[in-house]
Amino acid sequence: STQSTWVLCLVIFMCKRIRIAVDIIGLASRVVAGVPSLLVVPFVSLALFLLVTAGGLYLLALIGTSQTIATTAVDVPSIPGLPEFANVTGTIFQDHRAKGYMQLVVLFGYLWAAAFFAAFCFMVVAFTAVLWYFSTPGDDKHVPVGAVLYSVGCVLRYHLGTLAFGSLVIAIIRFCRFWVARLEKQLRQAAGGTAAFIASCAGCCLACFERVLKFVNRNIYIITSIEGTNFCRSAAHALRLLVSNILRVGAVNLLSDAVLFFVKLLV
Repeated sequence: STQSTWVLCLVIFMCKRIRIAVDIIGLASRVVAGVPSLLVVPFVSLALFLLVTAGGLYLLALIGTSQTIATTAVDVPSIPGLPEFANVTGTIFQDHRAKGYMQLVVLFGYLWAAAFFAAFCFMVVAFTAVLWYFSTPGDDKHVPVGAVLYSVGCVLRYHLGTLAFGSLVIAIIRFCRFWVARLEKQLRQAAGGTAAFIASCAGCCLACFERVLKFVNRNIYIITSIEGTNFCRSAAHALRLLVSNILRVGAVNLLSDAVLFFVKLLV
C-alpha cells in the first residue's frame, strides 16, 4: 500500500539516524551495566521530590491557617434590672495581610527546590557516565568503586551554582505558567471567551518554552560534566552544538523514543 511504501522509504532514508539512535541506547545500557549503583539514583530523586513536596505542603498549611489576634469593642445592650457594662472588648482572629505573598514565596521556593533536586540527580548520572566513558581507552571500561558517590561529591563541590541557575530559570517559567493558568481560569469564569483563549495560548507557549529549556539545560549539564565549565560557557557550547546539528539531534531524539517504545512493546 501507499502508507507501507512511505514508511519503507522513511526507514531507508533514516537508516543512518536509526543506527546512531540504537548505538546511543546500547551505550547507555552499557553505562548502567558498568555502574549498577546508578539504578538507585531515580529512587533518590523520587524521595527528594516527595520530601520537598511534603515540606511545601506543610508550609502552605501553616501559612494558610495562620491568623493574627485583634481586640475590638463590643456593644452590650442595657438590660433593665441588670448593671450596665462599659468598655467591653472581644477577641477576633484576622488573616494576616502578607499571607498571600508568603504563600507565593513558598510556591516559588517549592518550584525552585523541585527543579534543583531533579537537575542534581540528572547531573550525578551525567557525571558518572563521563567517568565511565573516559575511565579507560577502548571498549573495556573499568569504573572505580564508588563512582556515584564520587560524582555526588564533585557536583556538590563544584557545580551547585550551575544547578541553582538552571533550576531557577525553570522555576520562573513554571511560576509564570501558574499565573497564566490562574488568569485563564478567572477569565473563563467571567465568560471572557477571547481573553481566555489568548491566556490558553500563552500557557501553551510557556509549556513549549519550558520543554525547550529543560532540553537545553540537560545538554548544559552534560557539557559541564565533561568540561567542568560554568553555566554560561556550557550554555554557549551546548547551543552551538545544538544549532549546528539541529536536524541530527531532532532525528536521533525522535528515533530513540520510537526505538524505546517498540522495545517496550516487545518486552
